[in-house]
Amino acid sequence: MNGGNHSRRILIVDDEEHIRKVLSRALVTQGYEVAAAAGGEEAIALASKNPFDLALLDLKMPGMSGLEVLQRLKAMLPDLIVIMLTGVADNESLETQSLAQGAAAYLTKPCTLAELRECVENVFRSAGPSPKPRCISGA
Repeated sequence: MNGGNHSRRILIVDDEEHIRKVLSRALVTQGYEVAAAAGGEEAIALASKNPFDLALLDLKMPGMSGLEVLQRLKAMLPDLIVIMLTGVADNESLETQSLAQGAAAYLTKPCTLAELRECVENVFRSAGPSPKPRCISGA
């Protein structure tokens, strides 16, 4: 466990409950404080009350799209680091849009928990004026 993560707060936004639970468990075991939302409105409500450091945001959700949630979260919390998650493989247009709108990285599901942890650690390490990383996606 990485003891330096205890003060880092992560918001997971995904419409699939199983995904939220798996990601939450993986990040809690790494010492992160985690909250989860099933959709955009819930994520906006949580973010308005809590100072999150990072959001893992599903791109395709019913109701508010991941890109819309990204825009609204970044408007509220300009320093929030966002990693976009999607099951849509090989869509460079969505990746480009996400990164252009302020996402720090883009991760394709399914991914391994090791890839997720590495991606989260990388974006925290590179937060600031460095190039935006693209995390390795699962097969």
